[in-house]
Amino acid sequence: MSAEKLSRIDSIDDTDKTRKGSHDTLQTDSRRPSIITQSRRQSRFSFASRRSLFGGHGSLIGMLRGGVNKNIKYENTYRIQPKPNERIKQKQLRNLIQTTLDHTLKDVIYEPLQARILSMNLANMLRKNVRELNTPSRYKFVVQVHIGSPERNSIFISSQSVWNVEMGDTYASAIFSNSKIFAVGIIHAVYFE
Repeated sequence: MSAEKLSRIDSIDDTDKTRKGSHDTLQTDSRRPSIITQSRRQSRFSFASRRSLFGGHGSLIGMLRGGVNKNIKYENTYRIQPKPNERIKQKQLRNLIQTTLDHTLKDVIYEPLQARILSMNLANMLRKNVRELNTPSRYKFVVQVHIGSPERNSIFISSQSVWNVEMGDTYASAIFSNSKIFAVGIIHAVYFE
């Protein structure tokens, strides 16, 4: 063996002795310098320093489940009012509510437990029909359906809204009533800029 290799082996043996409990202190010169500079070294516990292999996605499984979800951004049209042909007509809304209530409730008898479910189903049906009537639309719809028994005392229903009629905001309501059940349907249509 060469003299250089023997001196390296001796220095390694000396450092092993000091590590195993010898009372001699280690010299800082005996350690090898790091190849990676301090500016490139990353902490194991730092979240900011770690990067996903898949870009902005959390994991491969997440990509396989939902695919690549990119949000589509639409440019602003800067329209604050609907076009005249896009305005919702109050008469159409009223007819839609009346035909839906008439068709659905003509043979129904009022039962308190089922009235809650029936009113939710009617509201969802009205919302779906209004969206089909006005597609594509910038309107947001609020649909309310109240169901009750005509045998009980009188009922008062009121609704208030803050809106701008010039912008196309409107509402419509219709009433269905027979000897077994009554219902009130209200649709508020608010233009969404």
